[in-house]
Amino acid sequence: MVRSLFTVFLTSEAVRDFLTLGLATGRTKLQQMFREGQSRGEDSRPHSTRGPCVAFSAVPVGCMFLWTLQKPAPPLDAWLDEGFDFFWSGVTALPAKRSKR
Repeated sequence: MVRSLFTVFLTSEAVRDFLTLGLATGRTKLQQMFREGQSRGEDSRPHSTRGPCVAFSAVPVGCMFLWTLQKPAPPLDAWLDEGFDFFWSGVTALPAKRSKR
């Protein structure tokens, strides 16, 4: 089914437009959540909320795409969990200290 969905996404402009709108709506809601976390001090890094939200939507799409290329395909839920864990470890990591040159 995932492979079929990717085929439709790539070949149908109407489906692509629908998906693009849905992803944009989701990112807007995620940005609100990230801003709320920043206002509560849960994320003190001074970054735009757009980047993490784009990455958040890219992780499952990328995981599903790479999963479609595996033979035999491992369990999809494990791929998605691993991708989300990787994303979340980056979002919640403390900023690296940069050395002065």
